[in-house]
Parts: sequence; C-alpha cells; structure tokens
Amino acid sequence: MNKDMLATILVALLFLTMLNTSVAVLKAVGIDVTASAVYGGVDLEVTAPPAEAAPPAAPSAGPSGGPIVKNITTNESEFRLENIPTGFSIYGKSVAANRYAFDTSDSYLFAVEGLVFELNEGAKDFNILFNQVERPKNLPQLSILYQYYNATLTGISQEKFSNIDIDIRVSKDWINEQQINTETISLYRYTVQWERLTTARISEDANYIHYRARTPGFSYFAIAGDRLPGLPPAIAVDIKYVSPLAWLVIIIASINAAILYALVWRKK
Repeated sequence: MNKDMLATILVALLFLTMLNTSVAVLKAVGIDVTASAVYGGVDLEVTAPPAEAAPPAAPSAGPSGGPIVKNITTNESEFRLENIPTGFSIYGKSVAANRYAFDTSDSYLFAVEGLVFELNEGAKDFNILFNQVERPKNLPQLSILYQYYNATLTGISQEKFSNIDIDIRVSKDWINEQQINTETISLYRYTVQWERLTTARISEDANYIHYRARTPGFSYFAIAGDRLPGLPPAIAVDIKYVSPLAWLVIIIASINAAILYALVWRKK
C-alpha cells in the first residue's frame, strides 16, 4: 500500500469520525439528526425535543378578548403549548367548553402568531398540530406565496370547534421585495380548492404587518398576496423552509469539510 492510498484512507476515516462526533454531540443535547429532507443537495432532517414546560403564568388579554393560554393549568382546563422547529403543538388534557386563545409568536420563523377558538363541548386528550410545510404536489400553486401550513387534529373532530381565528404576521422585507399590495394579503384554506378567507389587517410594527383571519375549520393553509397594480404578474415559486437547527448541522458539516481540505492540502 503506497503513501497516497494510506493518506486517502486516513482522511476518509477522519471525516467519518468527525461526522459521527457531530451527530453524537447534537443527539446529546436532544437533537435527532436523520437523512430525509433535501436542502441544497444535503439530505437533512432535524428534530428537536419538545420544549420544557414553563412555570405557570397568569392569563393576560388575548387577541380576541379571551385569556392567552400558555403552559398554564386551571381547574377547568389543562393545555400544553409546545414550540417545534416547524410550528407548534397544542395538547388539551381535559378542557371545558369555552373560548381559548394561544400566543404562538415565539415559534421560531413561523408566521402564525396566534390561535383563538371556541370549544362547543368539553374534550379530553386531543392535539392540534400546526406545521410549516412545502406545497403538496396535488395542491395548485398560489401566485405569490409567503408560507404554507398544515393544521391537523388528533383525538377530536372539526365539529367541536367554532369561531376559529388565526393571527398571522407578514415580513415587510418580503412585502417590499415582492412589491405586494398589502390590502391583498390573505390567509387561504384548502378543501377541494383554495378558498380565500376573510382576512383583516389589525396592526403593524417596524418589521411586520399583522392580520387576523376567520376559518371554518383546520386544513392546509397558505399566506399569499397580489402585486401592486400596474406590475406584471409574478411567477409562482414555492418558498422552502429550513429550520435554525438544520443550519446548525450545515455549519458543522462545513467546518468538517474545511478541516479535511486543509489536511489534504498540507499532505500535498
């Protein structure tokens, strides 16, 4: 075996060792790394553990007049709100019929910042999961898309919900880059086709414009808008989401590649 072949084998073994070490470090802090989702040619799927429950907090005024329920328990209801890399999950353990509001504005890059609904009757052990997703292939595209979502129910039926309001925030940077007419930004719900929901502009700050939409139920959702009058129509392009944890894995892999390159260069 010549020196060049031996050097190649040693570099390959070093790369595998560093890669396994990176994965082990991530898993040690509760981040599971597997290969499935594709971003920029790198197959990655990063799953974070459920967020730890925060200490009980007192209810405050919600977006529709009800209390914001966030990791709090009362005699009549018990909810657990968990942020995940692509959205949030709301788990109801034992919930009385009432109107409930949730502040989801801490959900990473997620545009849904609030959820309000009425339960028409009591319910136990159910889950509401909001995930940011890519457009399913069987769904038609909208012209200028901001984000897609899938809202799924487990352990409860749609019929138990009414007066569902979803609060969303849309980046002003995106609005300016895409030259969007802010009066046309709406939340859409998919049943057999995309249905434009009644969407009202409620406020704005330095970075976002905030909207509220009323939906008859949960399903696939999309946030989209139309360009300013007089501008040519835009080509529909899906925006893919990459979680901050995925960026962490990409950075570690890039550092490993740089170290390997330096080692090979020195041997030459």
